[in-house]
Amino acid sequence: MPHAEFDNQFNDVDYDALMQTVVSEMEAARKSQNQDFSPQHSATWENFTKASSDTRIAFARFLYERLISDIYPAEKLAQLPEDYDFREELFFSEVLKWNEPIPIDELIGWAYHIFKLHRDNEAAETDDNFVLCDVPFVRIFRIVNRQSKSHTPSEQSLSWLLDILYFAQDSDEDYFKRHQLDCGPEFDPVAERITTLLVASTGLREEELPFRGNLLGDWYLNRIDDFGPHLLNDLRSADRSTAPTCNRLIRHAASAKGSKPTKKFTAATGKLLEATGADQFAELLCRWLHLALKAKAKDADEPVFTEDNSNLIKGLVWMCSDLQDPATVNLIADLSVRAMKTQPGAGAASQAIANACLSYLAEAKGAVATTRLAQLTTAIKQKSMRKKIEDIVAAKAVEAGLTPLQLRERSLADFGLVEGSKTVPFADYSLRISVPGPGEVTQTWLKPDGTPQKSKPSAVTSDADLKTHYKMVKGDLDAMKKSLSAQRDLMDRLFAEELSWPLADIEQFYIHHGLVCVLTRKLIWDLKTGSTTTSAIYHEGTWQDVTGREVSTESGTTVRLWHPVDYDITDREAWQKRLEVLGIAQPFKQAHREVYTLTDAERETSVYSNRMAAHIVKQHQLSSLMAKRNWAYKLLGSFTYSDRSQFTTRDFSTSPLKAEFLMHADESTEDFLNDAGMFTYVATDQLRFFGTEGEPVPLEGVPARLFSETMRDADLFVGVASVGNDPAWYDQGPTPEAREYWDSFAFGDLDSFAETRKRTLESLLPRLKIGKVARVEGNFLHVQGKLNTYRIHLKSSNIQMDPGNRFLCIIKAPETKGSKVPLPFEGDTRLSVILSKAIMLAADDKITAPDIVSQLTQ
Repeated sequence: MPHAEFDNQFNDVDYDALMQTVVSEMEAARKSQNQDFSPQHSATWENFTKASSDTRIAFARFLYERLISDIYPAEKLAQLPEDYDFREELFFSEVLKWNEPIPIDELIGWAYHIFKLHRDNEAAETDDNFVLCDVPFVRIFRIVNRQSKSHTPSEQSLSWLLDILYFAQDSDEDYFKRHQLDCGPEFDPVAERITTLLVASTGLREEELPFRGNLLGDWYLNRIDDFGPHLLNDLRSADRSTAPTCNRLIRHAASAKGSKPTKKFTAATGKLLEATGADQFAELLCRWLHLALKAKAKDADEPVFTEDNSNLIKGLVWMCSDLQDPATVNLIADLSVRAMKTQPGAGAASQAIANACLSYLAEAKGAVATTRLAQLTTAIKQKSMRKKIEDIVAAKAVEAGLTPLQLRERSLADFGLVEGSKTVPFADYSLRISVPGPGEVTQTWLKPDGTPQKSKPSAVTSDADLKTHYKMVKGDLDAMKKSLSAQRDLMDRLFAEELSWPLADIEQFYIHHGLVCVLTRKLIWDLKTGSTTTSAIYHEGTWQDVTGREVSTESGTTVRLWHPVDYDITDREAWQKRLEVLGIAQPFKQAHREVYTLTDAERETSVYSNRMAAHIVKQHQLSSLMAKRNWAYKLLGSFTYSDRSQFTTRDFSTSPLKAEFLMHADESTEDFLNDAGMFTYVATDQLRFFGTEGEPVPLEGVPARLFSETMRDADLFVGVASVGNDPAWYDQGPTPEAREYWDSFAFGDLDSFAETRKRTLESLLPRLKIGKVARVEGNFLHVQGKLNTYRIHLKSSNIQMDPGNRFLCIIKAPETKGSKVPLPFEGDTRLSVILSKAIMLAADDKITAPDIVSQLTQ
C-alpha cells in the first residue's frame, strides 16, 4: 500500500491516542503471546512505520517537544507517577531507528537540549531516571555521525557539541566517570561520535579537542595510580584557549617509546616548543612533572606509577631537553630520586622515569646538573643506578679534563654564601640566612634599621614581586640543605680512599667555599710540606695545630683528611680535647672515629675475617645502610636456593681492591619471610678482600685506612641492623638459638662504636644534670631513678632495671625537657637515644606514658 494511503490514515491523528493504542496492543501481546514489551508487536505501529518520511519526522518532532517540555524538566519529572512508563522516550527511540533525514543542525539541537536538561537535573540532584547513554541520545548521534560526512554543522551546532564535551569543566568533575560506571560501555561510542563529528566538521585534529581521559580514547592516562587523577584534573581545568596546547603536549609525551627519544620524537618536540612558546611550554611541563614528584602509592600493594603513566612521564622528561634552567634541572633531579624510592615488596617506583631523568642530567650543561648528579650518588640507593650516575659524572669530568672528584669540587654551588651566611634584600627589609651544618638553615628577618624581626614582613606576603622572590629564596634554602648533606656523606666516604690535594685546591674548594666551609672548618687535615706532616684545623683565618699554634704552609704543601688509624691514642685524645675547647661538633666522627686494626685471629685466617660473623640482622635495614655506604646488595628471596646467600661488595676509587661481606638467609624465626617472599633476616659471615685478578688478598696487605673503614662499615651494619637492638624481637617467636643470640647482643660485649659511646659519655656526664645520678660502669650506663635503678646497654640501648633484674621495653623514648644534649660529633643516633632514655629514667616518677608506667611498678 502506498505511503499516501497510510498518511491519510494518520492525518490529524491524536499522537497521545496513537501511543495509548500502541501501548495497549503491546501489553496485550505480552500477556497473550508472552512477547517482550516492544512496539514491533503492535499492528497499529506496524502500519505507522509505512507512513511517509515526513509523517514520521513530524511524529519525532512531537515526541522531542513532549520530552523536553513535559517529561525531562526536573519539576515535571517530580509530578510523574512512580509507575510511569516513559512511552515518549520509547517511541522517540524507535522513530530514530528509522534514520529519517532530519537536518543535522536540528538533531544536534535535540541532543544539546536533552543533554542540557539532564545536566540541570544533575545540578538539582534530581533522580530523573534518565542518563546520557539512554537510547535516544545514542541514536541521535548515530544519525549525526552519518550525516556529518555530507553536511557540515552550523557554528551554533559546533558550539553545542563543544559544550557537551566541556561539561566536566563546568560541573562535578566526577560526572563523566560516574556515568561511565552507571551506563557501562554504551557511552563510549557516544563520546567517540562527538569527537569524530568535530574532527570531520571543523578540520581540527583530535589533539585539539577537549581532553576527556579514557572517555575519548586517551587510553594512556591510567587513573589507577595517584598521578593519573591529578593530571586529569589539571587537564580538565584548562580553559578553551589552553586545552588544545595541553592535549598536544600530553599526547606527544605519551608517544614516547623505548629507552631514549627517537629523532622523530625530538623533532616533534622542537616544533611543539616553537608553536607553544618557550614560557608556556616550560610552565606546563614543569607543572605536570611536579604532580609526578608528589605522587604517592594509594595503598601498600598499589604502584606509585602505572606502566602507562610512567611512559607518559618519561616522555615529559624527554621533552625538557632544551629546558636547562636551574629550576628544571633541580626538579628533574628530585624526580629521579622519587622514581627510585623503593616500595616494600615492589622495588623502585619507576626505573624508566629515573633513567629518563639521568639521561636529561647527562646532557644538561652547567654546574647545577653536575652538583645534583653528585648528590644523587648518595640520595639514590640502588647500586646499578649509582654506577650509572658515577659513569655520567666521569664522562663529564673527562670532557672537562678533570677527575670526577675535581669536577664535583668545582661544580658545587655556594648560593652566594660567605662563610655559611648571606643577606637577601626584600625592599626595605632583608633576610639573614645562615647554614650552621647539614640539614640546618636559619632565617632571620631584619627591619630597615637592621634589628631582628620575629615574623615575615607583611610586604613580602602582599607584594607579588616580593612573594615570587621569597619563593625562589625558599627553593635555594632547600637546595642548600640537600647539597650540604650530600657533600657530608661524600666526604665521610673519602676516609677509605688514599687522596691528597694541593693546598690551594683545598682552600679554594673546601675551606673558603661559601657553603662547604661549614663542614671543612670543623675537620682535621694532614698538611705535608716537604717531609714534614702536621695535623691542623682551619680556625680563625689560619691553620692551627693541636696546641693552637699557627702552621706555616708553602705553595707545594699537600693536604689530606686526617684519619685516627694513622695516629696513636695520645694524639687522638689530644685532638678530642682541642675540639672540645674550641666548641666544635664535627659533622661526622673523625677525632672520635672508630679504629680497626688486624687481630691475631685475622692474621691466622690470613685472607678473611670472622670478626663480624654470626650476627642476625634485619635484611631491609641492612640493605638501606649498605646503599648509603656504597655497598652493592641485592635482597635475598625464597625464589631459588641460590637466592639464599650472596657476597655483598664495595669498590674503592683509589684502590683496585674490592671488599666482600658474605650474607646468608636466616630461617630461624617464625616470620623469616615477608609477604613479598623476601627474607626478613640474614646472618653475617666472613669478610674478605679481592684483587684485580679475582684472588683473595692477605689482610696484612690491605692499606690501613681501607681496612679500618671497611671493618667500620661492617661493624656499623651489625650494630645498627642487628635484631639485638629491637627490645620487642625476643617475644616474636625465635628459636632457642636465636634467643641466645639476642641475649648475647642485647646485653653482651661492646663493639667499637659502643666503646666510643662509652668514652664520650664518661666525658659528658660530669657536665650534665643527670651526672649526679648516672655513671658509666662496664657495658652499661647506670641511672638511679626515684622508683628503680636502671642499666642501659651502651651497644643496643636495651634496659634492665632493679630490683628484680627486670627487662624494661621502651620502643622509643619520649622527648623530655633537656633531653637534647650537645655532642662532640653528629651521626650517632644510638648515643642520643641512650641519653634521652637516661634523662627520662632519672625522673621516672614523672613518666606518664601508660606502657612504660605499667612496667616500672610491676
